[in-house]
Amino acid sequence: MKLSDAPVIELIQACAAQGRDTFFALRSPPGATELQALSQGLGERVLTLLPGAVYPCGQTGVTVLNAPEDLRKAPEHSVIFADVRLLGDECFQEYITRRRLRYVALPFYETAVLGEYGYKFSYRQLGELRAALPFPIHLIGVSADDRLEDAVFEALGTRDFAMLGEETIRKLYGAKTDTSREKFSLLARQCTVQPFKKYVILCATRDAAAHMHAFLRSCGIGSALFHGGRGRKANEAALQLYQNGKVNLLVATKSVIPSYPFVRADKLYYCGVPYSLSHADRCASLTDGGELICVWCEDDVKTLQTQTAGFMKALGITDPAFLQRRSEQLTEITALLND
Repeated sequence: MKLSDAPVIELIQACAAQGRDTFFALRSPPGATELQALSQGLGERVLTLLPGAVYPCGQTGVTVLNAPEDLRKAPEHSVIFADVRLLGDECFQEYITRRRLRYVALPFYETAVLGEYGYKFSYRQLGELRAALPFPIHLIGVSADDRLEDAVFEALGTRDFAMLGEETIRKLYGAKTDTSREKFSLLARQCTVQPFKKYVILCATRDAAAHMHAFLRSCGIGSALFHGGRGRKANEAALQLYQNGKVNLLVATKSVIPSYPFVRADKLYYCGVPYSLSHADRCASLTDGGELICVWCEDDVKTLQTQTAGFMKALGITDPAFLQRRSEQLTEITALLND
């Protein structure tokens, strides 16, 4: 099922006429081309809110908004991608009002809605904004997890929505190595098996991504490097290399995920252990098959535990329930990877 299919568009329009939102459980979120087709079918502009900065990678026919200054120079297109954190900006709210953007697409991830990545407040602002607008906004939610109803209600202040879709099957595989070097070597071999395929290796931290990139270079394997510390221009150049086929391997941190409508992979690898199953789901949006292969070693589990302890100390978190939940998340995902 695709959002751009005629029966789905008719369903969205019917729900909108009844004042109901529409939420879909899909294995992979819609890409830029599909959202353009959806907009054409609806006969309306579609605003897509993503949890993080968006890199269009040279895609034409779309508007991308990452900061308030983008509003002044943004071209008019039928599909608009924006960082959800812009909802707190008055100019962006006025932009939505002036253009009467009635359809808002929301690719939901549990990590974003529940606050694990700090976007929960932004979704609440959407609920407040739609209540204040002089025209109705219809939400088109897309998620790989159909258990988000309570989180959506809390964030958006609504239970009036239809939840539809197909059974979602998480495809999470693990390959365990003894050392980090063996892990890097295995990833390097896997990403050269089929030279005409496009590969993405996701890493938990900037340092891990830089080390992976350097290791590949030492093996004579070309790759593009993307992470938040490199700056916007450097990251855009890296994505252009990957998109244009100059290199077929992209090494990145999770900050590349909001650009999923433009960045796609034939094979997706995770170097290490994902933070949680929800994090794994979010990573899998970069591939149409929803398959994520984690290559890891015991050091990665220790690193996650250290990072969590440092995170809690920095924020002054002492809640035993949080500690218990975090321990259960780590146990659950390592059990799956060992299976």
